[in-house]
Amino acid sequence: MAYGVALLLKPRVALGRVGVRRAHRALVATARLLGARNVVQAAAEARFPGARGRDLGAAVDAVHVASMLAFAAPRSDRRRPALASAAVAGLLCAEELHPLRRST
Repeated sequence: MAYGVALLLKPRVALGRVGVRRAHRALVATARLLGARNVVQAAAEARFPGARGRDLGAAVDAVHVASMLAFAAPRSDRRRPALASAAVAGLLCAEELHPLRRST
């Protein structure tokens, strides 16, 4: 949740921590949107522990994957970080839906 709050409140600082030197308006807006996503996901998973929370988390991660693929498509300068973000979210989604995890 802390990362999400950082993206919401100080997106340029957070982006700078991952190597973005000049963040244009669209990138800052996207960072804030993703920060909100992180905060909402953390709150939902805390509110609904167990399988229900994991299902919510998996759904949010799946939306994140789709948004990053859409964000990466139009511009090559965004492609690498957006695809990396999509890959991480995809792995988290798969982990949340994994049958061994579902049994707990």
